[in-house]
Amino acid sequence: MILLVIITTIFLGCDDSKHLKYKGIEINGKLPEFVSNLEKLGFEKVFENGSECMMNFERTTVIVQFSKGDKGVYKVTEMFPPDESDMEWDSRKQKFNLTWSASKKKYNSVKKKTTAKYGKPSFSVFGFDTPYTEGDGREFDAIRKGKCMYLSGWRLSNGELLLGFHPDFYFTTLTYNDRLNSEKYGVGEIITPEMLEKVQKNN
Repeated sequence: MILLVIITTIFLGCDDSKHLKYKGIEINGKLPEFVSNLEKLGFEKVFENGSECMMNFERTTVIVQFSKGDKGVYKVTEMFPPDESDMEWDSRKQKFNLTWSASKKKYNSVKKKTTAKYGKPSFSVFGFDTPYTEGDGREFDAIRKGKCMYLSGWRLSNGELLLGFHPDFYFTTLTYNDRLNSEKYGVGEIITPEMLEKVQKNN
């Protein structure tokens, strides 16, 4: 069952900057400068390929997306692993096991903090598509197959934020998409009309 909480296409208020910011850094300019600014906050570069750069700081992982041409930055995605205190300890394998309850708790925590900063989301939907239901023990399988509709989106005057789950790691993700630079590099919106239509159809 999918439950649509709120949906609107108006742009929410934000700061006066032309560009969306991640941790106070404008999502703008070339990759080397953006990486340098994150390194000043304690992040370390893990790898870089033709269009993405991964950086880590403690338990925070960030994926910076940039153009293949001039390496202009336009999007940042932060991954939030659940707190270990909310995960199950496997004494046999000596490691923490990820659980749906822990992932969901982290999602709600990030949503609450993001709402406090940016206001109510433009839309928020939660539930599962058939044949999945919450509590059936197959929540991660639903995420992997795109059948988990836990999404919240903020449409701001200078960009968009999209909260969801990573399809491979099942961690909560918050994506910052700068409006001007996504248009400049022909990437477009991450909150698409197709996404909104799917949300409405599943209500």
